[in-house]
Parts: sequence; structure tokens; C-alpha cells
Amino acid sequence: MVLNDDLRYFSYERRGGHLLTEKGRERRLEIAKKLLNLLKHPVEPGTAPNGAVEQNTNRTSSNTMAELMVKIRSVFAALPREIVARACSRFRRQVEAVIEAEGGYFE
Repeated sequence: MVLNDDLRYFSYERRGGHLLTEKGRERRLEIAKKLLNLLKHPVEPGTAPNGAVEQNTNRTSSNTMAELMVKIRSVFAALPREIVARACSRFRRQVEAVIEAEGGYFE
């Protein structure tokens, strides 16, 4: 990837593992394990991804918490279950890959 900034060019190469310290790797592994545990054993059953919800609920402002909750519930009810299941399975696979890489880089 090359960025142009007033005739100055910056070139970035993608390299694996050159910035991740041992402490950072351990922290990343710890977070991934917590996330995977939450995915396997959710606190609230039926938890869904937020991206589509945020996009639809933030189109207009809400004056009260109750108004915002009504918007969020209506958007969640309208989400197709296949999309929710696919997003959750993709996220879970990524978290499992981090754990398998022991907090390191993976592709």
C-alpha cells in the first residue's frame, strides 16, 4: 500500500510478528480466550452482532433511553437469522485462530 502526502510517498510492507512483543502476545491470547468463552457460554442467550444494529439505530437521534431501546429491539427483530449465525461463526473462527496461534499472528 502506498500513500501520497504532498509529493512525499510512504510505503508500507506487511510483515508478520515484528511489532508483537511477548507481553502483547500473552495479552492477546488472554483476551481471545475470554471472547471464545463468552461465545460458547453467553451471559444472555441470543446475543447478535452489533454492526447492522448500530448502522440502523444511529440514523436518527433518540431523545430517551426508552426510544433507543425500542429502535434496537426492532432492528434486532428484523435481522435475518442466517446473517447473524454466519457473523457469529466467522467471529468465533477468528478467535479460535488467535488461540491456536497462541496470541501470535495468523492468516
